[in-house]
Amino acid sequence: MTVKRVAIFRAFESVDSQLGYTVALLSEEGFHVDLFLHQCDMELFQISDEEKIGVYQIDGYVMGMPRRRMQACVKRIKSWIEHSKMLPPTIRLRALLRKIKPEFMLPGATRLIPSKLIEEAIKVVDDGNYVCLIGVEKAGLIWAGMVGERTGLPWIYHSLELFTSDNDFVTDYYARYRKAEKLYHQKAVATIIQDQERADVLFKDNEIQNGKALFVPVSIMGEALRERSDYLRKKHDIPRNKVVVLQFGQINEWRLCKEIMLEACDVNQDIVLIMHGVFSEGKQQYMHTSSGGMVILSDKLVPYSEVGKLISSADIGLVFYRKSPLNQYLTGSASEKLALYLQAGVPVIMFDYPSFRQLNDKYQFGVCIGELRELEQAIATILDNYSYYRDNAFAAFTDHYEFRRNFEKVIDYIDSLE
Repeated sequence: MTVKRVAIFRAFESVDSQLGYTVALLSEEGFHVDLFLHQCDMELFQISDEEKIGVYQIDGYVMGMPRRRMQACVKRIKSWIEHSKMLPPTIRLRALLRKIKPEFMLPGATRLIPSKLIEEAIKVVDDGNYVCLIGVEKAGLIWAGMVGERTGLPWIYHSLELFTSDNDFVTDYYARYRKAEKLYHQKAVATIIQDQERADVLFKDNEIQNGKALFVPVSIMGEALRERSDYLRKKHDIPRNKVVVLQFGQINEWRLCKEIMLEACDVNQDIVLIMHGVFSEGKQQYMHTSSGGMVILSDKLVPYSEVGKLISSADIGLVFYRKSPLNQYLTGSASEKLALYLQAGVPVIMFDYPSFRQLNDKYQFGVCIGELRELEQAIATILDNYSYYRDNAFAAFTDHYEFRRNFEKVIDYIDSLE
């Protein structure tokens, strides 16, 4: 029997858990999966080395420019900087920006996806029994779409981050990506996205009517972790009578970490706040000083396989995002740390945004608050009925945040494309 094949494309991003789970589950379901990567960091999540998984890392180009040409451009820019030190700072900066643009916009650099990447992928795809292509995020979608146009294969857009026109960091280069994203999204046969609210925003932004959406919340593949761990207590020498409240993931202004830290300094002394994750440059020392050492700051990351042990040693988890842009606001089904907390049965405190409120109204796995000054009362509410919230957290994970269950609809849809 001929093995069905699926090709997945990702560029300029890390290989994360959601991509890793997608590859693993498609392989388990009998598909041969070919993963095409360009300039992707694979340190965060390792793709398993199995017979039915092929990984093609095509890394001879950097952002659409051959590596040797990029190195030559950088050398010329450095030389110019060295010889312009006598200019006033503001004039020097303006001149530098004018110098950089033509250097890096050489022929070939204007292509969003270099032709080399397309040709290399087609060599593989033309030789197999492929059912469809999947493009992950904007660059992956464009790459998959360009290959699909040449091979006649249908493609699916897998959207994880909602970088739509409400974002305020749009550059000329990014705007070109948006234009190409819109083109290839309109031609995609389906979109994998976390929920209806995010689909509505993305479809409106890309001018798609009646698009096929396959809802897959950001999820964790595996069973609930019902056994408590003492990882954080041992690591930071925290007594058993203290309540461990965990802020996990990115430690920066997008996650309101400064505001959380300042609020935590005023809470009950029986509560210990730990901020564990990747800190913005220069933030760790500032936060340590500002908190008077009352907040534990931890930047010693553990392997992804050990994250569950770390999470399950917390008593309460924090999930706070800003109201804008929409990628931050619409995160009820798009937050990996929320899924990780619930997998470990850790009750959660979150802002009272609609996406969180709807899920919490249904499952009662935590407390929604309107302002950070309500944090201490929310902690007390959970501690007053801890087993209730813990049991509900497990139920929410099993029903809404388990990857295998959520991805079944995608498997069924791909099977229907034969």
